[in-house]
Amino acid sequence: MKKIGVLTFHRSLNYGAILQARGLVESVKKLGFESELIDYRNENLEKRDSFQRFYTYEGLVRNIFNIIEMPFWLIRRKKFDSFLNDTGVSPTIKTINDNTTKDYTKLIVGSDQVWNPKVTNYDTSYFFSDVSNHSKKVSYAASFGVSELDAKSEAVYKPYLSNIKNISVREETGVELVKGMIDLEPDLVIDPSMLLNKEEWRSIYKKQFPLPLIKEKYIVIYQRAYSNSLIAFAKKLSKSKNCKLVTITGNPRQLIKGKYVQGAGPLEWLNIVDNAEYVVTNSFHGVAFALNLNKNLFVEYLNPKFAVNTRLENIIKNFQIEHCLIDTEQSDESFESLFNRSIDYEKLNLSLEDYRTASNRFLESVINS
Repeated sequence: MKKIGVLTFHRSLNYGAILQARGLVESVKKLGFESELIDYRNENLEKRDSFQRFYTYEGLVRNIFNIIEMPFWLIRRKKFDSFLNDTGVSPTIKTINDNTTKDYTKLIVGSDQVWNPKVTNYDTSYFFSDVSNHSKKVSYAASFGVSELDAKSEAVYKPYLSNIKNISVREETGVELVKGMIDLEPDLVIDPSMLLNKEEWRSIYKKQFPLPLIKEKYIVIYQRAYSNSLIAFAKKLSKSKNCKLVTITGNPRQLIKGKYVQGAGPLEWLNIVDNAEYVVTNSFHGVAFALNLNKNLFVEYLNPKFAVNTRLENIIKNFQIEHCLIDTEQSDESFESLFNRSIDYEKLNLSLEDYRTASNRFLESVINS
Protein backbone atom coordinates (compact mmCIF):
# COMPACT_ATOMS: atom_id res chain seq x y z
CA MET A 1 0.00 0.00 0.00
CA LYS A 2 1.21 3.50 -0.83
CA LYS A 3 2.32 5.55 2.16
CA ILE A 4 1.69 9.28 1.99
CA GLY A 5 3.53 11.83 4.14
CA VAL A 6 1.75 15.08 5.01
CA LEU A 7 3.79 18.15 5.91
CA THR A 8 1.93 21.00 7.62
CA PHE A 9 1.78 23.01 10.85
CA HIS A 10 0.69 20.02 12.92
CA ARG A 11 2.48 21.15 16.09
CA SER A 12 0.71 24.49 16.33
CA LEU A 13 -1.50 24.96 19.41
CA ASN A 14 -4.21 26.24 17.10
CA TYR A 15 -7.49 24.39 16.61
CA GLY A 16 -7.78 25.15 12.91
CA ALA A 17 -4.21 24.09 12.19
CA ILE A 18 -4.42 20.72 13.91
CA LEU A 19 -7.92 19.94 12.61
CA GLN A 20 -7.06 20.70 8.99
CA ALA A 21 -4.05 18.41 9.41
CA ARG A 22 -6.36 15.65 10.64
CA GLY A 23 -8.77 16.35 7.79
CA LEU A 24 -6.08 15.85 5.16
CA VAL A 25 -4.69 12.66 6.71
CA GLU A 26 -8.19 11.18 7.07
CA SER A 27 -9.10 12.14 3.49
CA VAL A 28 -6.01 10.39 2.14
CA LYS A 29 -6.88 7.30 4.19
CA LYS A 30 -10.44 7.35 2.80
CA LEU A 31 -8.92 7.04 -0.67
CA GLY A 32 -7.30 3.76 0.38
CA PHE A 33 -3.76 4.83 1.28
CA GLU A 34 -1.66 4.88 4.41
CA SER A 35 -1.00 8.39 5.65
CA GLU A 36 0.75 10.16 8.51
CA LEU A 37 1.96 13.58 9.51
CA ILE A 38 5.67 14.21 9.03
CA ASP A 39 7.03 15.36 12.37
CA TYR A 40 9.26 18.12 11.06
CA ARG A 41 9.55 21.11 13.38
CA ASN A 42 10.11 24.60 12.06
CA GLU A 43 12.19 26.71 14.43
CA ASN A 44 9.95 29.78 14.10
CA LEU A 45 6.81 27.82 14.87
CA GLU A 46 8.39 25.94 17.75
CA LYS A 47 9.28 29.21 19.46
CA ARG A 48 5.72 30.44 19.02
CA ASP A 49 3.90 27.25 19.99
CA SER A 50 6.22 25.58 22.48
CA PHE A 51 7.03 26.33 26.12
CA GLN A 52 9.61 28.84 24.87
CA ARG A 53 6.79 31.34 24.28
CA PHE A 54 6.61 32.03 28.00
CA TYR A 55 10.16 33.41 27.97
CA THR A 56 9.88 35.75 24.99
CA TYR A 57 7.72 38.58 26.35
CA GLU A 58 8.77 41.60 28.37
CA GLY A 59 6.82 43.76 30.73
CA LEU A 60 5.01 43.20 34.01
CA VAL A 61 1.47 42.90 32.59
CA ARG A 62 2.49 40.39 29.91
CA ASN A 63 4.39 38.30 32.44
CA ILE A 64 1.40 38.22 34.79
CA PHE A 65 -0.80 36.93 31.99
CA ASN A 66 1.86 34.36 31.08
CA ILE A 67 1.70 32.99 34.62
CA ILE A 68 -2.10 32.77 34.41
CA GLU A 69 -1.99 31.18 30.97
CA MET A 70 0.76 28.62 31.61
CA PRO A 71 -1.30 25.84 33.30
CA PHE A 72 -4.00 26.05 30.60
CA TRP A 73 -1.30 25.93 27.93
CA LEU A 74 0.08 22.72 29.48
CA ILE A 75 -3.41 21.17 29.53
CA ARG A 76 -3.99 22.07 25.87
CA ARG A 77 -0.55 20.83 24.84
CA LYS A 78 -1.26 17.42 26.36
CA LYS A 79 -4.65 17.17 24.63
CA PHE A 80 -3.26 18.35 21.29
CA ASP A 81 -0.43 15.78 21.48
CA SER A 82 -2.95 13.02 22.21
CA PHE A 83 -5.00 14.11 19.19
CA LEU A 84 -1.85 14.07 17.03
CA ASN A 85 -0.95 10.56 18.17
CA ASP A 86 -4.45 9.41 17.24
CA THR A 87 -4.04 11.05 13.82
CA GLY A 88 -0.70 9.35 13.14
CA VAL A 89 2.70 11.04 13.30
CA SER A 90 6.11 9.95 12.07
CA PRO A 91 9.23 9.92 14.25
CA THR A 92 10.68 13.43 14.59
CA ILE A 93 13.04 14.50 11.79
CA LYS A 94 15.30 17.55 11.65
CA THR A 95 15.62 17.74 7.87
CA ILE A 96 13.47 16.73 4.93
CA ASN A 97 15.51 15.06 2.24
CA ASP A 98 15.67 11.89 0.13
CA ASN A 99 16.78 9.74 3.04
CA THR A 100 14.27 10.94 5.65
CA THR A 101 11.36 10.63 3.20
CA LYS A 102 12.36 7.40 1.46
CA ASP A 103 9.41 5.44 2.90
CA TYR A 104 6.82 7.73 1.29
CA THR A 105 5.56 7.30 -2.26
CA LYS A 106 4.12 10.82 -2.20
CA LEU A 107 4.81 13.93 -0.13
CA ILE A 108 1.98 16.42 0.37
CA VAL A 109 2.55 19.91 1.75
CA GLY A 110 -0.51 21.80 2.96
CA SER A 111 -2.77 23.28 3.97
CA ASP A 112 -2.47 26.33 6.22
CA GLN A 113 -0.02 29.18 5.58
CA VAL A 114 2.88 26.86 4.76
CA TRP A 115 4.15 29.32 2.10
CA ASN A 116 3.90 32.46 4.19
CA PRO A 117 7.51 33.67 4.67
CA LYS A 118 6.56 35.62 7.80
CA VAL A 119 5.37 32.40 9.42
CA THR A 120 8.15 30.01 8.35
CA ASN A 121 11.02 32.49 7.94
CA TYR A 122 11.65 31.24 4.39
CA ASP A 123 11.90 27.60 5.39
CA THR A 124 12.17 25.88 2.01
CA SER A 125 11.47 22.47 3.56
CA TYR A 126 7.82 23.36 2.91
CA PHE A 127 8.67 23.06 -0.79
CA PHE A 128 10.55 19.75 -0.26
CA SER A 129 13.61 21.61 -1.54
CA ASP A 130 16.05 18.80 -0.69
CA VAL A 131 13.96 15.99 -2.18
CA SER A 132 15.32 15.17 -5.63
CA ASN A 133 12.37 13.14 -6.94
CA HIS A 134 10.06 15.91 -8.14
CA SER A 135 7.27 13.48 -9.03
CA LYS A 136 6.81 12.70 -5.30
CA LYS A 137 5.99 16.33 -4.46
CA VAL A 138 2.42 17.59 -4.18
CA SER A 139 0.87 20.66 -2.62
CA TYR A 140 -2.70 20.41 -1.36
CA ALA A 141 -4.49 23.69 -0.52
CA ALA A 142 -1.21 25.41 0.33
CA SER A 143 -1.70 29.01 1.41
CA PHE A 144 0.55 32.06 1.15
CA GLY A 145 -1.71 33.83 3.64
CA VAL A 146 -1.19 37.11 1.75
CA SER A 147 -2.23 38.54 -1.61
CA GLU A 148 1.22 39.84 -2.54
CA LEU A 149 4.82 38.67 -2.12
CA ASP A 150 7.86 40.90 -2.09
CA ALA A 151 10.76 40.45 -4.52
CA LYS A 152 12.84 38.50 -2.00
CA SER A 153 10.06 35.96 -1.40
CA GLU A 154 9.45 35.47 -5.13
CA ALA A 155 13.17 34.96 -5.75
CA VAL A 156 13.34 32.30 -3.01
CA TYR A 157 10.10 30.54 -3.95
CA LYS A 158 10.23 30.46 -7.74
CA PRO A 159 12.80 27.67 -8.28
CA TYR A 160 11.23 25.44 -5.64
CA LEU A 161 7.68 25.90 -6.95
CA SER A 162 8.95 24.85 -10.38
CA ASN A 163 10.06 21.53 -8.90
CA ILE A 164 6.69 20.53 -7.45
CA LYS A 165 4.91 18.24 -9.88
CA ASN A 166 1.32 18.91 -8.78
CA ILE A 167 0.34 22.23 -7.18
CA SER A 168 -2.96 23.20 -5.63
CA VAL A 169 -3.73 26.20 -3.46
CA ARG A 170 -6.54 27.26 -1.15
CA GLU A 171 -7.21 30.83 -2.26
CA GLU A 172 -7.72 32.55 -5.59
CA THR A 173 -4.96 34.97 -4.60
CA GLY A 174 -2.67 31.93 -4.32
CA VAL A 175 -3.54 30.96 -7.90
CA GLU A 176 -2.42 34.39 -9.09
CA LEU A 177 0.76 34.33 -7.01
CA VAL A 178 1.83 30.97 -8.44
CA LYS A 179 0.97 32.03 -12.00
CA GLY A 180 3.05 35.15 -11.50
CA MET A 181 6.14 33.13 -10.55
CA ILE A 182 6.03 30.05 -12.78
CA ASP A 183 4.34 28.99 -16.00
CA LEU A 184 1.59 27.02 -14.31
CA GLU A 185 -1.98 27.59 -13.19
CA PRO A 186 -2.46 25.61 -9.96
CA ASP A 187 -5.71 23.90 -9.01
CA LEU A 188 -7.96 25.66 -6.55
CA VAL A 189 -9.14 23.22 -3.88
CA ILE A 190 -11.04 23.24 -0.63
CA ASP A 191 -9.40 23.48 2.78
CA PRO A 192 -8.85 20.00 4.32
CA SER A 193 -11.11 20.89 7.23
CA MET A 194 -13.97 20.80 4.72
CA LEU A 195 -12.89 17.62 2.91
CA LEU A 196 -14.60 15.73 5.72
CA ASN A 197 -18.34 16.32 6.04
CA LYS A 198 -20.11 17.24 9.27
CA GLU A 199 -21.04 13.66 10.12
CA GLU A 200 -17.44 12.53 9.74
CA TRP A 201 -16.24 15.26 12.10
CA ARG A 202 -18.97 14.35 14.56
CA SER A 203 -17.93 10.70 14.50
CA ILE A 204 -14.41 11.82 15.46
CA TYR A 205 -15.32 13.92 18.48
CA LYS A 206 -18.31 11.90 19.69
CA LYS A 207 -16.12 8.88 20.45
CA GLN A 208 -14.93 10.81 23.51
CA PHE A 209 -17.63 13.47 23.96
CA PRO A 210 -20.98 12.10 22.74
CA LEU A 211 -23.07 14.71 24.57
CA PRO A 212 -22.92 18.52 24.46
CA LEU A 213 -20.32 19.80 26.90
CA ILE A 214 -22.34 22.94 27.59
CA LYS A 215 -26.00 22.39 28.39
CA GLU A 216 -27.50 25.88 28.00
CA LYS A 217 -28.18 27.68 24.72
CA TYR A 218 -25.02 29.61 23.94
CA ILE A 219 -23.07 31.72 21.48
CA VAL A 220 -19.46 30.67 21.01
CA ILE A 221 -16.79 33.31 20.40
CA TYR A 222 -13.64 32.08 18.66
CA GLN A 223 -10.97 34.64 17.81
CA ARG A 224 -7.76 34.34 15.88
CA ALA A 225 -6.79 37.77 17.16
CA TYR A 226 -8.45 39.56 20.04
CA SER A 227 -11.06 42.12 18.99
CA ASN A 228 -12.98 44.43 21.30
CA SER A 229 -15.53 45.15 18.57
CA LEU A 230 -16.20 41.45 18.04
CA ILE A 231 -16.78 41.00 21.78
CA ALA A 232 -19.11 44.00 21.81
CA PHE A 233 -21.10 42.51 18.91
CA ALA A 234 -21.35 39.12 20.65
CA LYS A 235 -22.66 40.79 23.80
CA LYS A 236 -25.44 42.51 21.80
CA LEU A 237 -26.28 39.23 20.07
CA SER A 238 -26.37 37.45 23.44
CA LYS A 239 -28.83 39.99 24.83
CA SER A 240 -31.01 39.86 21.72
CA LYS A 241 -31.16 36.05 21.53
CA ASN A 242 -31.06 35.36 25.28
CA CYS A 243 -28.08 33.03 24.88
CA LYS A 244 -25.11 32.54 27.17
CA LEU A 245 -21.69 33.67 25.92
CA VAL A 246 -18.86 31.15 25.70
CA THR A 247 -15.36 32.12 24.60
CA ILE A 248 -12.70 29.53 23.72
CA THR A 249 -9.21 30.56 24.88
CA GLY A 250 -10.38 34.16 24.97
CA ASN A 251 -8.30 36.97 26.36
CA PRO A 252 -9.21 37.30 30.08
CA ARG A 253 -8.75 41.09 29.72
CA GLN A 254 -11.84 41.15 27.50
CA LEU A 255 -14.47 40.73 30.15
CA ILE A 256 -17.67 38.94 29.28
CA LYS A 257 -20.51 37.72 31.41
CA GLY A 258 -20.23 34.09 30.42
CA LYS A 259 -17.97 31.07 30.32
CA TYR A 260 -14.25 31.05 29.51
CA VAL A 261 -12.99 27.74 28.09
CA GLN A 262 -9.20 27.83 28.43
CA GLY A 263 -8.14 24.17 28.42
CA ALA A 264 -10.10 22.65 25.54
CA GLY A 265 -8.47 20.13 23.23
CA PRO A 266 -9.44 19.74 19.54
CA LEU A 267 -12.24 17.27 20.32
CA GLU A 268 -13.79 19.57 22.90
CA TRP A 269 -13.49 22.52 20.51
CA LEU A 270 -15.43 20.57 17.87
CA ASN A 271 -18.11 19.67 20.42
CA ILE A 272 -18.50 23.27 21.60
CA VAL A 273 -18.67 24.73 18.09
CA ASP A 274 -21.03 22.04 16.82
CA ASN A 275 -23.52 22.51 19.66
CA ALA A 276 -23.55 26.32 19.67
CA GLU A 277 -26.58 28.31 18.58
CA TYR A 278 -24.30 30.90 16.97
CA VAL A 279 -20.62 31.18 16.06
CA VAL A 280 -19.00 34.63 16.21
CA THR A 281 -15.46 34.60 14.82
CA ASN A 282 -12.65 36.33 12.95
CA SER A 283 -10.85 33.06 12.24
CA PHE A 284 -10.70 31.38 8.84
CA HIS A 285 -11.13 27.94 10.36
CA GLY A 286 -13.81 29.27 12.67
CA VAL A 287 -15.76 30.16 9.53
CA ALA A 288 -14.87 26.89 7.75
CA PHE A 289 -16.12 24.68 10.58
CA ALA A 290 -19.20 26.82 11.23
CA LEU A 291 -20.20 26.44 7.57
CA ASN A 292 -19.37 22.75 7.44
CA LEU A 293 -21.40 22.14 10.63
CA ASN A 294 -24.24 24.37 9.34
CA LYS A 295 -24.17 26.89 12.18
CA ASN A 296 -25.61 30.38 12.43
CA LEU A 297 -22.54 32.51 11.78
CA PHE A 298 -21.26 36.05 12.09
CA VAL A 299 -17.80 37.05 10.86
CA GLU A 300 -15.56 40.04 11.46
CA TYR A 301 -12.51 40.73 9.33
CA LEU A 302 -9.23 40.95 11.18
CA ASN A 303 -7.47 44.25 11.71
CA PRO A 304 -5.73 45.10 8.39
CA LYS A 305 -2.40 45.30 10.26
CA PHE A 306 -2.31 41.48 10.32
CA ALA A 307 -2.48 41.39 6.47
CA VAL A 308 -4.09 37.93 6.38
CA ASN A 309 -7.70 38.69 5.46
CA THR A 310 -7.33 37.10 2.02
CA ARG A 311 -8.27 33.75 3.54
CA LEU A 312 -11.46 35.13 5.07
CA GLU A 313 -12.32 37.11 1.96
CA ASN A 314 -11.94 34.02 -0.19
CA ILE A 315 -14.18 31.72 1.86
CA ILE A 316 -16.82 34.44 2.31
CA LYS A 317 -16.88 35.10 -1.43
CA ASN A 318 -16.86 31.42 -2.41
CA PHE A 319 -19.87 30.57 -0.26
CA GLN A 320 -21.65 33.91 -0.74
CA ILE A 321 -22.06 34.75 2.93
CA GLU A 322 -21.24 38.46 2.74
CA HIS A 323 -24.47 39.11 4.63
CA CYS A 324 -22.90 37.49 7.71
CA LEU A 325 -20.19 40.16 7.99
CA ILE A 326 -20.19 42.30 11.09
CA ASP A 327 -20.25 46.05 10.54
CA THR A 328 -19.43 47.60 13.90
CA GLU A 329 -20.56 51.05 12.71
CA GLN A 330 -24.19 49.96 12.38
CA SER A 331 -27.01 51.40 14.46
CA ASP A 332 -28.78 49.24 17.03
CA GLU A 333 -31.72 48.88 14.62
CA SER A 334 -29.36 47.60 11.91
CA PHE A 335 -27.84 45.14 14.36
CA GLU A 336 -31.26 43.67 15.07
CA SER A 337 -31.75 43.17 11.34
CA LEU A 338 -28.33 41.51 11.08
CA PHE A 339 -29.08 39.21 14.03
CA ASN A 340 -32.02 37.72 12.12
CA ARG A 341 -30.13 36.96 8.92
CA SER A 342 -29.53 33.30 8.13
CA ILE A 343 -27.57 31.14 5.71
CA ASP A 344 -29.35 29.07 3.09
CA TYR A 345 -27.65 25.80 4.00
CA GLU A 346 -29.64 23.76 1.50
CA LYS A 347 -28.00 25.78 -1.28
CA LEU A 348 -24.61 26.09 0.44
CA ASN A 349 -24.35 22.35 1.13
CA LEU A 350 -24.84 21.56 -2.56
CA SER A 351 -22.03 23.96 -3.45
CA LEU A 352 -19.84 22.59 -0.68
CA GLU A 353 -20.38 18.99 -1.79
CA ASP A 354 -19.44 19.86 -5.39
CA TYR A 355 -16.30 21.61 -4.16
CA ARG A 356 -15.48 18.69 -1.86
CA THR A 357 -15.94 16.12 -4.65
CA ALA A 358 -13.71 18.03 -7.08
CA SER A 359 -11.03 18.47 -4.43
CA ASN A 360 -11.06 14.76 -3.55
CA ARG A 361 -10.70 13.95 -7.24
CA PHE A 362 -7.61 16.15 -7.42
CA LEU A 363 -6.16 14.50 -4.32
CA GLU A 364 -6.78 10.99 -5.66
CA SER A 365 -5.39 11.78 -9.10
CA VAL A 366 -2.12 13.27 -7.85
CA ILE A 367 -1.52 10.41 -5.43
CA ASN A 368 -2.06 7.89 -8.21
CA SER A 369 -0.09 9.81 -10.86
